Amino acid sequence: MKYWVKKFFSDPSAHWDAFCEVLVVVALSITPFVGLYITKRGAGSEVFVEGLLAKGQIFALIWGLSGSVLYIAFASKPHNGPKTTLGFLSLFLLFPVVFMSGFDPSFSSIVDTEVNRWGYYGFLALIFFYYSLLFFENLSPPDPSESIDRDTSLMADQARELNK
Repeated sequence: MKYWVKKFFSDPSAHWDAFCEVLVVVALSITPFVGLYITKRGAGSEVFVEGLLAKGQIFALIWGLSGSVLYIAFASKPHNGPKTTLGFLSLFLLFPVVFMSGFDPSFSSIVDTEVNRWGYYGFLALIFFYYSLLFFENLSPPDPSESIDRDTSLMADQARELNK
């Protein structure tokens, strides 16, 4: 795990690639809402930005992004510890969304502001998971020679101790 943490803070090109992909995906996800805002604003209607996502539409965005996140976490190669961990965390994040879709499949009648606020937090968390998964997908696994050398030395030391 130490290797993956160290890599997370030492590979700027992988960060840039992941950031660009997340930026494009999120920008295209919210484009309909921005278009609606511009259209209503141009027609002279008083539109509040928070009103565009006030009835739970943010949960539809979470649902849409979850397919990409789960695919990268569990179906794409290579598999590694961080990808699996982030995949399970995103599954826990999706449980409430699946539960709510049973009551309102269109995510259009959620009027509780607290639930909507948690939807924003969930969307931001899923964006972070998506970014992290993309980052870890492009990294090569650790070189096995270091651990093999270490374990070989350890076994040789133990064999010397036994022969004394």
